Amino acid sequence: MTVTAGTSSAYTQAICWSPEVALSAATCSEASLTQAVSSPDIATVKIAGDQTIGISVDPKIAEFGWYAIVNGQRLNKSAVTSTYYHFTSPFTDIPANGYDLQIISQSQQTGARGLWLFKLVGN
Repeated sequence: MTVTAGTSSAYTQAICWSPEVALSAATCSEASLTQAVSSPDIATVKIAGDQTIGISVDPKIAEFGWYAIVNGQRLNKSAVTSTYYHFTSPFTDIPANGYDLQIISQSQQTGARGLWLFKLVGN
């Protein structure tokens, strides 16, 4: 999965992935998510206020739909089923620690089948 903004881009693999069924506590623990968010190696994209941010996903991810969450707020009401989605940054002031961007891939059943994490930071 790749996130871009202007000339800045970052690629990362899923923190958790279950290709056929919804994720469970055994496949994606809260501890692994907390560790990923606080890791200095988290994929980081530099953004400016009101800049367009693009998210590019693999067709397998788009197959059942996916959605993005920035700073705890879901960006779209319904799932995205295309391989590309863009939005304008809703932030005018970006704190030093930036904002978390989560991308969640849906499963055929109820629940998520994949999770990716990025950090959006100021230019």
